Amino acid sequence: MLGHPVCDFAAIDWGPYVAAEDLGYVQEECERVLHTKQTKQFQYRLQRAWTNGQGDTGPVWLMACAYPELNEDGSVRAVAATIMDISYLKWAESVQKQRTDEALEAKRQQENFIDFTCHEVRNPLSAVIHCADLIESALREMADVLGPAMSHMAANPRRQFDGLYDDIAEAVTTIMSCSTHQKRIMDDILTLSKLDSKLLTISPSPVRLDTILRDAEKMFEVDAKKAGVTWRVTDDSDGMLDLDWVMLDAGRLMQVLINLITSMSSAMRRLRAKHLLTFHP
Repeated sequence: MLGHPVCDFAAIDWGPYVAAEDLGYVQEECERVLHTKQTKQFQYRLQRAWTNGQGDTGPVWLMACAYPELNEDGSVRAVAATIMDISYLKWAESVQKQRTDEALEAKRQQENFIDFTCHEVRNPLSAVIHCADLIESALREMADVLGPAMSHMAANPRRQFDGLYDDIAEAVTTIMSCSTHQKRIMDDILTLSKLDSKLLTISPSPVRLDTILRDAEKMFEVDAKKAGVTWRVTDDSDGMLDLDWVMLDAGRLMQVLINLITSMSSAMRRLRAKHLLTFHP
C-alpha cells in the first residue's frame, strides 16, 4: 500500500513515502498515541498518485488506526495499527463538493438573473401604468369637453361615440389592472429573493392606518368591479386601538394586505367555479 520494498521490520522507513505536507502531522499523531495511550485515527497522503482508471487522478489517501497495547504497569508495550486506502472516498468527496459548489453557484446566478429581469420588467411597467392613467384622464377631459356638443348630435353618432368611449375606457382599465398585477408579482419575486439572501430590511416610519387602507381599497377596485362584487374597506382602528398614527413599514404591510386579499379572492373564485359560493353584486 505504501510502495515500501520488503525488508526487515527494523529497516522500515516510511517517511520518504508520505507526502511532505503531511509528514509532520503523521509524526505528531504517532507520538500522541504513545503519550496519551489512547486509540487514534488519522488520515494522510502519500507521495505517489492515485487514478480511478477513468482519467481522474489525485494523491493516494490512507486512513491509519493505531491501538496501543499496555503492560500491567500502564506503559505501552506495542502499538497495533491498521491502514486502509480511502483514495476513492476522498475523490468522491471532492467530486461531491465540486458539484455542490457548482449547484450553489448556478442557483446564485439564477437568482441574480431573476432579480435583474424583475428590475428590468418593472421599469416599463411603471411607464405603462403611467401612460394608461394619462389616457384615462384624457378620456374624462374629452368627455367633459365634447359632452355639450354631443347632446346636439344625432342619436346614431352619439351612440357610436359612447360605444367607442366605453371600449377605450375598458381597455385602459384592463391595461392598468394587468400591469398592476404583474408589478405585484415582480415585487413578490424580489421580496422572496431578498428573504433567501437575508437582505430584507424593515424601515418603519409614522403612517396613518386609514391611508394604507384607502390605498388597498383603490388598488382592488378594478378587480372587484370586473368580478361583479361589492368591495368595501371598513376602518375600525379608531374604536379598537384609539390610534391615528403608527410606526410601521407601510410597504411591507401593503404587501401583506395584497397577498391576503389576493389569496382570499383566489379561494372565492375556486369556490365559485365549483358552485359552492354565490356572489351577489
